[in-house]
Amino acid sequence: MSISLSILQTILLTSAIILVVWLANNALGSRTGYRWRKILWLILALRLLLPVPLNITSLVPQVSRLEVNLPIAPQAPLRFFERFNIGGINSPDVPSPVTGNTPDNISDNTNDNNSSQGINPTQNTDNPAANSFDTGIKAFVFKTFFGSFASLFAAIWAIGFAAIAIMRLIQYSRLKKHLLKESTIDTNETVYRLLKKRAAATMDAVCIEFGIQKPLEIIISESLRSPMLFGYSNTRLLLPKNNYNEKELDSILRHELTHYKNRDLWYKLLMLFTCDLYWFNPLLRLMKTMAYQDVECICDDRATKYMNLEAKRIYCTSILRTMTGAKNSHAFTTQFACGKRAARHRLENILSISNRKLGASILCVLLAILITGTACISLKISSRTGGTAADAGNSETAAEKEDIETEWDSNQPATLKLGIYPTGNDGAGMLALHDSYIEKLTTDNPNITVEKTPYTYSADTFIPLVISGRCPTVFETWYTDTGTLIKGGNVKDITDILNKRGWLDSMAPSYKRLVSDEAGRVYGVPKEGYLLGLMVNADMFEAAGLVDEHGVPLYPKTWNELAEDARLIKEATGQAGFCLLAGDHAAGWHFSNIAWAFGARLAVDNGDGTFTADLDSPEAIAAMEFVKSLKWEYNVLTDDPTIENYESGFKHIANGTAAMYIAANDAVSMPAQKGLAPDRYGLGPMPAGPGGEYCLTGNSTFVFSKESTAADVNAALDYLTLMGCSPVVTDAVKQSILDNARADNELGIPVIKSFTVWNAPELKAAYSDAINQYGNVDEAFYASYFDFAENGSLRPEIGFHPTELYAELAIVLQEVLTNRDADVARLMKTADENYQAGIPLWWDRLNIKY
Repeated sequence: MSISLSILQTILLTSAIILVVWLANNALGSRTGYRWRKILWLILALRLLLPVPLNITSLVPQVSRLEVNLPIAPQAPLRFFERFNIGGINSPDVPSPVTGNTPDNISDNTNDNNSSQGINPTQNTDNPAANSFDTGIKAFVFKTFFGSFASLFAAIWAIGFAAIAIMRLIQYSRLKKHLLKESTIDTNETVYRLLKKRAAATMDAVCIEFGIQKPLEIIISESLRSPMLFGYSNTRLLLPKNNYNEKELDSILRHELTHYKNRDLWYKLLMLFTCDLYWFNPLLRLMKTMAYQDVECICDDRATKYMNLEAKRIYCTSILRTMTGAKNSHAFTTQFACGKRAARHRLENILSISNRKLGASILCVLLAILITGTACISLKISSRTGGTAADAGNSETAAEKEDIETEWDSNQPATLKLGIYPTGNDGAGMLALHDSYIEKLTTDNPNITVEKTPYTYSADTFIPLVISGRCPTVFETWYTDTGTLIKGGNVKDITDILNKRGWLDSMAPSYKRLVSDEAGRVYGVPKEGYLLGLMVNADMFEAAGLVDEHGVPLYPKTWNELAEDARLIKEATGQAGFCLLAGDHAAGWHFSNIAWAFGARLAVDNGDGTFTADLDSPEAIAAMEFVKSLKWEYNVLTDDPTIENYESGFKHIANGTAAMYIAANDAVSMPAQKGLAPDRYGLGPMPAGPGGEYCLTGNSTFVFSKESTAADVNAALDYLTLMGCSPVVTDAVKQSILDNARADNELGIPVIKSFTVWNAPELKAAYSDAINQYGNVDEAFYASYFDFAENGSLRPEIGFHPTELYAELAIVLQEVLTNRDADVARLMKTADENYQAGIPLWWDRLNIKY
């Protein structure tokens, strides 16, 4: 076989295989795995780079050729050039090379007779000279016509590849300069120092685990949008200057170091070179895209191999967070970020539990086709069409019809994936209580299947569940995120279902607004509200003489008074007077309440759906200066506030290592779960400042998966009724409220008031009865807190991208608490500018609607 024919056959056959794999991938998804495809792409690339003819006939024993002379030869099939009648073929004036017959040797009626025998009337078997002359003419024509075409195509091919190669060299040179030489960064910045320290420690740990002898050099760049590896001889890890926490860095480094071990930089370069060499074949670009996606999924598999589901969700979050500014993947790098479609494939792969044993079988079949096909002289291609698109359309229509169902037949099957089922940390009593709810629900409704899928909502883990289609039927989210989930189309509209149940009329208007869109459609059921206050350890207050004659803590009324009380407590106990949360984004959440007391606004509503940042106002700066003074002047904070997170503050209260901490009524169980008696701590209102006294208020809501049916939602609402989280007051509900109070009492959790969201007097009376029977604390420890909730000034969280606001404030807090000479005004101005840039929440940018 000629080399040109071998190239053509190799191109056609590899293209067909690529198309088959692409179709299989769309049909089967991650069920086949990815490792076999990586091997297949490698073999196809090498075959395209070495398109030499394969001749398997040489491996078969040969036999002597038997020559047989036939008096009449059947009509030969027309060759390719004969179909175009080139050079007078089949003309009565030119001899045919088949038999040599000329028109003069044939009688007038030969045409009809011979036609019935399959003989061409222009054939001549007696004139070899004429046959040779005709063959030469046609060979000349074929060579001239097709030879010129092949030469022209080869020239265009070479010119195109040369141009692409030059472009790649320029691209690599510029990329190297941009990544390694042009990045300027202030190495004294807090974010840089923290990131460098965390990255180096994580790099050492992961390298030891992966068996990598020499850790990679880490470069932090201001211009990067995504982590990546770069460099073939001296590979470096490049990180953007982001405030990654330890878990995010662990996810990123595991992924990138897996790339390093697998030599994926070289693998991707091979795919890129093959695609560029055959630049005219669009299916090669499809192969490159799938190959790049496969190596990412393989690295994800390796990095998450021993992770539990929660760790995998955090890993998925790291992928999604890098998508904010990374639209296109750089050539010559392994870029952690990816596009929306690739992200979905990766998350489905990470969270999938499907069997993946089909891959090896598919690989063997396709390799057999490749070897056999490229060893044959002819290639026959057939195509088939199907109706999958129509089927998908019909399926979608059915889903849409199901989505708008509001009626529920009590016998209709329903699956309740219970995201609000308690976790193991909630205690055996709480687990038993919810098990009793499940038993009651399923006994009364045998058609309901309940799956326990406990899920604690966070922005870090929710989007991976949405993309992978694994959201629980019902779960809790904070009201500040409810609007975002509604806007993104990721939770279900339950207006009609609630209306048929009569719940909408009982829902307090202020809470109904929190779970509704602009058109007034309702997407959730609000739970009890919360109010930030000041949690205190009563024993530490007593040691400092800060209790009344009944032993009730004297809560500080102002922030200056809090600083002085904290000093007294530290002098009396040797422990921190106040635990300030500054280790993560929740630090900004707590600080915003302090800032309001100093008169700060943080963000100004422009009245047109936009906000103007106001973080560098004199009032906001004064609030931050006060926090700084708690560390450097009063010296009343814990040893390192920059490592304090939401949970650690409760540990300090429970252990007696901090006397005060900002908390809310919905977290009143936390110190008790860590061993503190329920009557040895209490909750007071937030202190006042020069700008007034405010308490940040919010609540959690029960929202429902977009994929849930009306039957599923109704099953979930029945469950909420059993929990006492609905306006329905039955004997079972009253008993449930009593059971909850009894369970809290038995677990040593304070039984206190709650902020109900329903205008249902009978429900409020039921809660009062429960407290009367199972109350286990001195109500005076909470009296001022609930008095303020009734009569004080309550403020909801900032409604304009609060996550970004809190992140910027957390950076400032970490700087002022680690640098005595920190310039607060400059830091707050930088935070204001960054916040004003309006970087969207990454799930807003994705705009995921499945």
